[in-house]
Amino acid sequence: MTHHNIKACSLCESDNLRHFQEIIKSPLANNLFDSAFDSCQAFRYPLGLSQCLKCNHIQLSFSVDASQLFSNYAYKSGLSKAFRSHFQNYANIVTKKYMNVFEQRQVRVLDIGCNDGFLLDCFSELGIEETYGVDPAKNLTQELNQNHKIITDFFGLKMSASNNFKNLFSIITANNVFAHTRNLADFAKAVSYSLKDNGVFVFEVQYLKSMIENNLFDMIYHEHTSYHHLTPLVNILPNYGLNVVDAEIVETHGGSLRVFCSNSTQDISIRMKDILAEEDRFFGSIELTTYVLSDFYTNINQTIKQFIDVIQNHINQGYSIWGYTAPAKATTWLSCLPDEVIKSFDFIIDDAALKQDKFLPGTQIPIKSLKSIQNNEREFLSDSQFNQFTQKSLGVIFSWNILQSLLQNLKSNSVGSSKYLTPLPEVKILTA
Repeated sequence: MTHHNIKACSLCESDNLRHFQEIIKSPLANNLFDSAFDSCQAFRYPLGLSQCLKCNHIQLSFSVDASQLFSNYAYKSGLSKAFRSHFQNYANIVTKKYMNVFEQRQVRVLDIGCNDGFLLDCFSELGIEETYGVDPAKNLTQELNQNHKIITDFFGLKMSASNNFKNLFSIITANNVFAHTRNLADFAKAVSYSLKDNGVFVFEVQYLKSMIENNLFDMIYHEHTSYHHLTPLVNILPNYGLNVVDAEIVETHGGSLRVFCSNSTQDISIRMKDILAEEDRFFGSIELTTYVLSDFYTNINQTIKQFIDVIQNHINQGYSIWGYTAPAKATTWLSCLPDEVIKSFDFIIDDAALKQDKFLPGTQIPIKSLKSIQNNEREFLSDSQFNQFTQKSLGVIFSWNILQSLLQNLKSNSVGSSKYLTPLPEVKILTA
């Protein structure tokens, strides 16, 4: 296993770091297994945070080799109706905001971490003819729309140079990838290298301030190497040829930061100034950030205890337990639970074909399609288990960030006994 404690900040490369204690040990969240035995043998890596005492960037204290994380990836961005709508809106905003800058010139768009290509499809539908994507996941890139020019690789300076990307792109996008990248300096330099003059780099990342305020600790897993707020980005990215000129908070993942960068000098937006002012109040000094993170750790422990207590109480009352959706967040949650609670989960339902008939990392919990459970295919459940599922069961909804659409789906399909538990932003019992 290739992994190690970090020695330098992933953003500014300073070696002046403060390491916080380990939260849990967890398997790699998106590495699903074909057998229960292999799943239970999955190696568990430490999960904890570190603070850069120079630029105040927050990141994982422990690094796993990227090839173990992303070469075969089980997440598709275009599967969720909520995310399809988000990316369609995203492409519209970026195109409307910047296309006039590139009039009379050929426009090329690059999406880094293009996943299933859904965002590139959105740009194509808006009339952009040259669309490029980079993604290391071979299982995803081989299925992409052939109208896009796709490179199966990790993005960086070496890759950009070898593919003749110099000054090639008008618009470069990266969604959550800037949180997945350990070497942010190389990544940012490669973006600057690949942009045309007056080009724009737009990226989204889960927002650290929202994560802390709402105690969204299940966003912490090994793919997410960085936990961004705007201030360090504004201070450090110009060193790599990128100036942050605009930013906004968007709703995805419980609160994300959308950042607009230019390789030219521009005035910064009013809304960006407002975000920076709010961060100054919330994070303030390096010392205040340390205190905020310590308090966050305390809240994490309290929420985990509350979650365990609610599930244990339902087990004691004779409820069967199952899960709905198998995002990376589910692995973080289940890694927090005692074995007897983990073993109480009969299955997890997920709509993604890539995940079905596999096992959630570190557990014997199978991931099933909704149809297979409703029809009890291959008599997966005994008659008594199936009756209990339909009459007296508790479904744990792990993708709380798209809760309303999931509740609607559960209601329309009459799944389970209509009693559900969502872990965040607060531990709460719901009915569809």
